Amino acid sequence: MPSPKTSHICTHFDLTCNILVMQADDHLAALLQYLLEREGYGVNIITDIADAILYIQNAPPMDLIMVEESWLTMHDYPLMPILRNYPQWNAVPVIGLMNCFNQSNIERALHAGVTDYLVQPYEPGILLDQIQKYTTGEMLCH
Repeated sequence: MPSPKTSHICTHFDLTCNILVMQADDHLAALLQYLLEREGYGVNIITDIADAILYIQNAPPMDLIMVEESWLTMHDYPLMPILRNYPQWNAVPVIGLMNCFNQSNIERALHAGVTDYLVQPYEPGILLDQIQKYTTGEMLCH
């Protein structure tokens, strides 16, 4: 594993590119995990927002985070402000997993601090293109 000061470009089969999936729906979480692991990504799944906040507070950062829409603006658990207030997590790209195309919800998610978004249903090719956008080329994995 490279030292913290050394970065490398993620490759198709490079398991050091780790994605944190925050998704309450177990079936959708399992599907995302299957698709991502099949492409060579390391995947951590969190299905409870309270566990997600504890993870952010105690674990080293991942290379990319995917968060379900409902967790982006919950008032009881302000996930994005918590995420963005931890220096080690602040620069991690976050993809909002939106339930449907609703411009108001997308704008709220972007305002809350997500880097980008995907709208359900997630087509595997588009999903992977979006992830590669933030884990290859100019965006480097840790």
